[in-house]
Amino acid sequence: MLGFPIGGALSFFFAGAISDQWGWRVSMVAAAAPALLLVPALLVLREPARGATEAHKLSAKSIRESSMWAILRIPTMWWIIFSGALLHFNLYTIATFLPAMLSRVHHLSVLEAGI
Repeated sequence: MLGFPIGGALSFFFAGAISDQWGWRVSMVAAAAPALLLVPALLVLREPARGATEAHKLSAKSIRESSMWAILRIPTMWWIIFSGALLHFNLYTIATFLPAMLSRVHHLSVLEAGI
């Protein structure tokens, strides 16, 4: 769960410095570099055994009593889902538009806005 926020913070920090020094194209290549290095590692991962859950037939009653429906019957869970969606909506908006606003309104360089 921490991969996205840590990766996002590191990308702002390093992408600003790289973009300021060498331009936005090199910054985009640098952002893609970890994926290009890690994707081949996915090819050596073994697939899990298939068919473990297909042997069980689900009735309408067992579907209603499954963990997802049981959790969604808890009123507090709806508040958690709603607040999480609202929080992430705002955080993604800030992460997307804050560097541009800092550059345009406060006249910070790409390096300063990234940091």
